[in-house]
Amino acid sequence: MHAVPAVMVAFLLLAGVARSQEPRLTDEQVARVRVLALDNISRALCGAAPCAPASAAEQTSPPLTLDETRRVMARGMISEAGEQCGLDWRMTNFLPMMTYWRHIMKKDERQLALIGLVHGIAQGFARSDTAMVCTPQMRESIARQLTFEP
Repeated sequence: MHAVPAVMVAFLLLAGVARSQEPRLTDEQVARVRVLALDNISRALCGAAPCAPASAAEQTSPPLTLDETRRVMARGMISEAGEQCGLDWRMTNFLPMMTYWRHIMKKDERQLALIGLVHGIAQGFARSDTAMVCTPQMRESIARQLTFEP
């Protein structure tokens, strides 16, 4: 999967896509990110201990659905836009999202680790080598979308 240019992230955000529907990520793109996260799960923490590598069963039947992965990827892209505009994406987006998955969706520590990895991978894909110039309108739109709502 190729990086999503920061300009595209900004366009998606200004168009209101992130709040009303997820960015148009294909199932193939989402599945690749999910596999990448599973391949790297041993680098994450499952509670206080490192996660075990993904099992063959998890590779066959991943602990997150494509829809869940797509939703987390969208939040990661929004977080990166917030980062580019100097906004506090951790407190307004990432931590509330993790709280939602933990307490409302009842995901276990391993699933939460996978969610964190997917979010970070999506942030990395949305990152650009060139700094995004945030106009006041873009900053306001991104700030609104950073406020996590399930």
